[in-house]
Amino acid sequence: MSPAQYEKIYWKPLKKCLMALIDMGVTPYVYTEGNYHTRLEQLTDVPKGKVIYHFESVDMANAKKILGGTAAISGNLPIYLPEHGTKQQVIDATKQLIDTCAPGGSYIFDFNACIDNAKRENLETAFETVRHYGAK
Repeated sequence: MSPAQYEKIYWKPLKKCLMALIDMGVTPYVYTEGNYHTRLEQLTDVPKGKVIYHFESVDMANAKKILGGTAAISGNLPIYLPEHGTKQQVIDATKQLIDTCAPGGSYIFDFNACIDNAKRENLETAFETVRHYGAK
């Protein structure tokens, strides 16, 4: 979908819904499915501090740079790590997300997809890393 098509067909109707929710005092939590690298600028067209964007696949440093002053960001820890990765891979990826996204606030740790098939020990490792490393 071209940027013009995205704007007309997707973003304008979504923004209308977001604004209605915001006007009712709700904080919308928007799941952005797939690669969202080219859509980040459009996502800034909302009131500051009123929306949370969850990313499946995006450069989180760029998302933080573009959206950090506008909205909270979340997600993007690849689900394959808690499903198939080692404990150390989960720790490293979790720390990298925290280092990239947490400074200045407006970051909520989360995975990029459903955790149904994740190994319990890897989930516990991720959450333990967030509790201890993320508190620094």
